[in-house]
Amino acid sequence: MKQRTKIIATLGPASQSPAMIKKLILAGVSVFRINGAHGTIESHLEMVDNVRKVALSMHSHVGILFDLPGPKLRIGKLNTKVLELNAGQCIEFNCMKSEQDDYQIPLPMKTMTDIAQKGHRIFLNDGWVEVVVKQVKDSVICCEVIQGGELRSFKGFNLPDVDLPIDSITKIDRALLKNILQRHIDYIGLSFVRSKEDITALRSLLKKYAAKSNIIAKIEKPSAVENINGIIMASDAIMIARGDLGIEMPFNKLPGIQKDILDACRKYSTPAITATQMMESMVRTSRPTRAEASDIANAIWQGTDAVMLSEETSIGKHPVAAVRAMASIALDAEKEMHKEWIPDPKLDAMDYQAQTMSYSACIIAEQLAAKAIVVPTRTGRAPKFISTIRPETMIIALTEDENVATILSLCWGVKTIVMPHTDTVDETLSVAEKTIKSSHLLRKGDHIVVACGSYGKKNDIMRLIEVRQL
Repeated sequence: MKQRTKIIATLGPASQSPAMIKKLILAGVSVFRINGAHGTIESHLEMVDNVRKVALSMHSHVGILFDLPGPKLRIGKLNTKVLELNAGQCIEFNCMKSEQDDYQIPLPMKTMTDIAQKGHRIFLNDGWVEVVVKQVKDSVICCEVIQGGELRSFKGFNLPDVDLPIDSITKIDRALLKNILQRHIDYIGLSFVRSKEDITALRSLLKKYAAKSNIIAKIEKPSAVENINGIIMASDAIMIARGDLGIEMPFNKLPGIQKDILDACRKYSTPAITATQMMESMVRTSRPTRAEASDIANAIWQGTDAVMLSEETSIGKHPVAAVRAMASIALDAEKEMHKEWIPDPKLDAMDYQAQTMSYSACIIAEQLAAKAIVVPTRTGRAPKFISTIRPETMIIALTEDENVATILSLCWGVKTIVMPHTDTVDETLSVAEKTIKSSHLLRKGDHIVVACGSYGKKNDIMRLIEVRQL
């Protein structure tokens, strides 16, 4: 039995070969993430091609997420491999330099001296090092180290006390998009989203390139948390990127924020991803910690559609073991899922019929002990609604669109099958039944609920179709 929570694995040196991609799919990966902050466009395109070729050979509808770097601030190149900073030490950042040539730490952002002020906190190296601004003079920011630690070249630089005046889509992002969209990419991850306008800007850019990619809004800023409902409604999926979010906001607030965002995503039937440090210990070790196992299970119980691995699979020593461990934890967590939460089918007048049909299909499937809820779909909307309800019954989405099939790879519990084109509801039902019979997912005598939406110009009403016996 396979877990229904989707697993996203980040590709990198440890996992980008076709042989390893195949092992990861077999272990439970549904979506592969390519981190645009590392590697070259050539290496990115090679990874896309490897995933597509392997997925095709396995008859698997695996999704691809390309993660834009966004406006993440980084220090420049140090003249030493590791710079050790100690509490109480005074340090200086030079905002006019990209490489260190003296004792000052290079910070290649000229405008930072106009932004940073006395008393502002600065976090370095994913929050492990904390300094506070004491003085800003000319191109230099003088600071005192509050929490010491190691610092290496190009590590992250966070200034949580200021909403930096930087566009969410950078020049580097635009160049990456222009090249990566030579291939079909299912999801584009937009970093450091602050409002729904950031999503609108990216959607316009994708339209310019005639790209069908969906947009994942990465929640990493306090302003994104404040504007979460608008961002969810404007996006195709949400990623709770707990790394930078945990730096930008007090760490003790993070669990509550995660729960609130997952609740909101289920309310709007928007797929959600919980990411960052889920199994970080497995970058080095062959098994997760007990705390990591509990973290994954709690995210699933809170309603996440997918859980994501970053360094665990990109550079870790045990990428396949990490996926298997995550899949095992998810499978057991799903057995304990509560069914107390019921989505409101009257949330949106435009989606009233689809949501009502989805809810009714789940109730009927449960009452009649159906083996599966079968959903023919052209847009993927109805399977998303049904996924939101988290039924115990298997969800099978049938679509004629390969793009929709891979997009649904992110949605909890949805198994996709590509079927031939149809024009009417009656034709769709007939083809759907034949497709299901030939899929080997069901046995003779199983019962299914078929929930069919609007197919063709003459059939624009969402309908609940009767239980059929195969």
